[in-house]
Amino acid sequence: HFDARSRPWRWLRARLYPRVAAVVSLTEADRPRFAALNRRCEVIANASELRADAPVDGTEPVVLAVGRHVAQKGLDLLLLAWPAVRAAVPGARLVIAGDGPLTAELQAQAQALGVAGSVQWCAPTREIGALYRGAAVFALPSRYEGLPLSLLEAQAMGLPAVAF
Repeated sequence: HFDARSRPWRWLRARLYPRVAAVVSLTEADRPRFAALNRRCEVIANASELRADAPVDGTEPVVLAVGRHVAQKGLDLLLLAWPAVRAAVPGARLVIAGDGPLTAELQAQAQALGVAGSVQWCAPTREIGALYRGAAVFALPSRYEGLPLSLLEAQAMGLPAVAF
């Protein structure tokens, strides 16, 4: 969203966007505002083709998180909360799908917290629907998001979600 940025970000955007090769907007509604900064503006909508005929089964205590392994996504915060989840639901498993520069650090954090055995790390996959169908709950621990595609996908699959 064009207005969903801090004042310093808006200042920086006004100075840098006119100089870049092109600007991408997620919506037609924001396109004119981005195009005012740079006439080479394209709309690439965040969309998902995932759909469910019925809600996911959810009988196994599996929590799914999907995202790049970067600070913005807050996976470190999810891992900090995970020991409390495991104490309440001893058989719970956490599946984290994605990759990124913090993968090793996040895996070390899970080890230090004593929960590494209950955390499964999955590489990015085109078969993400299977991961959503295998979960009971979706977690979105992001520090900030524009339009969280993974949350939309979880909802499209009928998967209950927790976001913090």
